[in-house]
Amino acid sequence: MSSPLSLSVKRLGQILRDGAEAQVGESESRLGAASETYWPLIRTLLVTDFKPESAHYTAKKIFGTDTANFAAVDGSEDQKLLGGLAVFWAGSYACTGKVAYHKDQLPSVSYDTGFVEKSEGLASCVPIYVDMISEVDPQTQLSPTGNQSISSTITEQQTVDNSTIANWIMLFSELYLAYKLAKSREYQIILLDYQTKQSLVYDLQEPFRWLIDLTVMKAFESRGLDVPDFYFTGDDYRYRFDVEAKTRFLNLLREQFNSGVKYKGRRLKWDTVIEQKTLELSQFLIGRSREINFAEPSPSLERSDNLNIRRRIISLTQKEAAERGIGKTTLYYLQKKAKMEKPFATYKTVEARLT
Repeated sequence: MSSPLSLSVKRLGQILRDGAEAQVGESESRLGAASETYWPLIRTLLVTDFKPESAHYTAKKIFGTDTANFAAVDGSEDQKLLGGLAVFWAGSYACTGKVAYHKDQLPSVSYDTGFVEKSEGLASCVPIYVDMISEVDPQTQLSPTGNQSISSTITEQQTVDNSTIANWIMLFSELYLAYKLAKSREYQIILLDYQTKQSLVYDLQEPFRWLIDLTVMKAFESRGLDVPDFYFTGDDYRYRFDVEAKTRFLNLLREQFNSGVKYKGRRLKWDTVIEQKTLELSQFLIGRSREINFAEPSPSLERSDNLNIRRRIISLTQKEAAERGIGKTTLYYLQKKAKMEKPFATYKTVEARLT
């Protein structure tokens, strides 16, 4: 005869198994849908071998010639502690040359002679007192490996080592030098070793970035997120938020992506719209479609709790509310919410009676 404990354990195991199977099934369906959506695009863009003839044709198409001038930009940085003074130095340098594309052989590269005399460079040196570094670079008060503040025990050398001042000087010098070289129109190819941009795949996020921005605003307005939920990490110099706050934000984000919008005569969720736009983009890139439109569907960002609505609710008397078909209890809660800073929603019928 089975004991109550063994039955409970068996039931719990079955629940966990069913949940795991459901998750696996959902992941399988999502991966299948993603494969069907992205494969037409990826299959066209992937290059598995190098063809000199294709490279020659592309160069002629882009540059107008089979020879292109290039400039390769790189930077370096250093920092030293001299007594109570920290010295940050950084700069960038560019070497130049030409790339010749041939129809029947690999491209050939030649470098300009007189490297020291003709190459471009940019550098800067910033001396600053150690006790003033935290005013310019606040993360220096954090430990090199954690996120807790140890300003009472951190040494001068750790303050200098934690600082990113030299790194930012180097980054700015690299980007500015690359900008100067590109502006001169003498060079068709600019090479940078610093990753300044994510993959082009991320460009598809731009038309829908407002979904994230709107969710962030709603999260702070509703107190779903607050400043104490964030902390700064000294190892990669990024702001992060704790697990509980992340869960609250993901729930708000899920609600936003599940909100509906009218598109092509149907009401779709925004995550479905993004999937549809990905398919349309892939069809456009492989030539199966002649146009691509990211302007539609356009979001409606009108609030149901704007300032005019709030003022109207607060100034509404019970007599006026009764004439408009709004009950006492509804009026009480509406006026209570209208006086608070948090956003609130009103039913369409009530909103129509308020206007």
